[in-house]
Amino acid sequence: MNLYRGLLILTLAALLFPSGRPASAAPAAVGAGAKYEIPVVPGAEEVVLYPADAFSLPDSESARELLPISPVSPIAAATPAGKPGPAKTGEPLSAVVYRKFRLPDQTFDPSRWQLSEQGQRALAEVAELLRRDSRWLFLRVDGYTDQIGSESYNQKLSLERAIFYADFLVVNSGIDPGRVFVRGLGESLPIAGNETPEGRALNRRVEILALVPRPKVQ
Repeated sequence: MNLYRGLLILTLAALLFPSGRPASAAPAAVGAGAKYEIPVVPGAEEVVLYPADAFSLPDSESARELLPISPVSPIAAATPAGKPGPAKTGEPLSAVVYRKFRLPDQTFDPSRWQLSEQGQRALAEVAELLRRDSRWLFLRVDGYTDQIGSESYNQKLSLERAIFYADFLVVNSGIDPGRVFVRGLGESLPIAGNETPEGRALNRRVEILALVPRPKVQ
């Protein structure tokens, strides 16, 4: 009788929970920031980090007032230990894009560099993904614009956006500033045509590259 009862319980469990676990034990949800991630081919995209592009926190109080949230201390777990970067050695460093995140123009005002409320949420979500990933060694924040305006204006605007996004990652998300680089790429490298409003909106973006050192050639 006990054997029969045991077999009956196992049969009912198999019918109710075919996956082998109760319905409440759902798999872990993917982070919200994953919707901003762009697939990359491993080892296919290489960048060079220059000492001149190393990020540094603004010194002035007026610049600090632009940040919407109180500063937090850098989180050591967010960036793995590794050899000194180009900012300390004074030499360029070749790196490979390991992960890439693309934040659209809705995350900032089209004619300015400050983060919108949506941008703050988006960047916090991306930062949380990076905090959980121990592989990347450096980040580079690249700013882009459309072709409206002069080339020099767009270059300056794109750099200001990159700096502001990097500042948010460091001050509000605890990313180690010594591992962050910024570049303003202006209207170069468009991902869509600039002839339509839709295309220009796609070109106005900020990309965050999570980088690992280039493997040494044997």
